[in-house]
Amino acid sequence: MKSVLKTYVSFQFSPAFIHESEWNEKNLFEENPTPALAEGTLNRVLEQYTEVEVASRDLAALPVPKGTLHFCFYNRLTRTEYFNGRIISMCSEPIDEAGRLIEEPKCYFMSNTGKLLTISALQWGNEGAEGLTKETCQELLTIMDKRGSKRAILIDENVDRAVTYFLFEKDMLVSPNQVQMVDTEIPWPNK
Repeated sequence: MKSVLKTYVSFQFSPAFIHESEWNEKNLFEENPTPALAEGTLNRVLEQYTEVEVASRDLAALPVPKGTLHFCFYNRLTRTEYFNGRIISMCSEPIDEAGRLIEEPKCYFMSNTGKLLTISALQWGNEGAEGLTKETCQELLTIMDKRGSKRAILIDENVDRAVTYFLFEKDMLVSPNQVQMVDTEIPWPNK
C-alpha cells in the first residue's frame, strides 16, 4: 500500500471555557438539582477536537468550535497494511507542508479570546495594556524578549488570574468572522 498525506487540525480551548465547563459539571443549580453538564462532557469534547482530519487549510471552510483559544494545522503521512489477516494503520509524526517534522507549529489564535498586547503597548501603556502595573508590563516585556515574541494575548480581565500566551512571528490572529464557528455539546458562551 502507498502512503497518503492527510491534513489535520488540533484545537486548544480557552482556560475560561475549560474552567466554566468544569464548574458546570460539578455544581448543582437551585432551579434544577442536577449539574448543567453531565459528568465527562468536557473530557469528551476536548478529546473530540484534539486531532481532526480536514480536507484543506482553508480558514473560511474550517469549523472552529466555540471556546477555542487557538488551533494549528499539520500533516501526517498515513499508511494501512495487511499483516497476518489484520489491518495495521500507521502514521508519521506531525509534518509541515514541505514534509519536515514540526517543532513549533504555526498557531492561529482567536482574536476574541483576550487582550492583544504588543511591545509598544506594554512600553507606553497603550491600547490593551491599560490596567496593567508597570511591574507587570516590565515582566511581560522581559519574557517576550527572552522568547523572541513581539505579541502576546492576555486571557482573563482579572490580571491576578491572568494567563498569557506569547505569539511567535509565524502565529496569526484570526477573527471569528474568518472561520465557521460551531457549537459543541457545551453551550458557549454560557450567559
